[in-house]
Amino acid sequence: MRLVSFMSLHFLVASDAGLERRCKSLANMLSPDEMVQRIQYTNRRILATNVCTNKDISIFQGRDTSSGIPQYIVQISNTCLSDCAPSDIHVFCGWFASALLVNPNTFRRIGFNDCLVNGGKPLRHGDIVRFEYANSFMYALRFKSAKFC
Repeated sequence: MRLVSFMSLHFLVASDAGLERRCKSLANMLSPDEMVQRIQYTNRRILATNVCTNKDISIFQGRDTSSGIPQYIVQISNTCLSDCAPSDIHVFCGWFASALLVNPNTFRRIGFNDCLVNGGKPLRHGDIVRFEYANSFMYALRFKSAKFC
C-alpha cells in the first residue's frame, strides 16, 4: 500500500488499478484548466504554511477529576511546521492565580491579563508547555502576542 496525493485528495491505494479507476473518475469531473488551477492552488497553499502565525499557537485546557478545589490542566503547543519557533509568547489570563504552585518558568502572570509562557523562550514545533492550576473557576486563556521570525 502507498499514499498518493492527487489534486488535494488523498487515497490509500492497494494497487495501481485502483489508483487508475479513482483518477479517471476525478478527471471526468474537472476540466484540464480546473485541474491545473487546483494543482497550482495546492502548491501555493503548501508554501504558505512555512510562516508561523498566532493560529499556530494552540491552547487547550480541561478540568481534572479531583475533589476539593477544582483543578485544571493546560497545554500550550506550537503546531507550526516552520523551523522558526515563536518566542516571548503572551496569553490573556485575567488575574490568574492558583492554589497549586505553577512553575514560573512554565507560566507566569506579569500583569493583569498578561501571562508569559515558557519563560519567553522559543516554543519549537511540536513542543507542549503543560501545567496544572487550582482555582474555583477556569480562566479564559487566549493567545495575546508572540515574536515570530
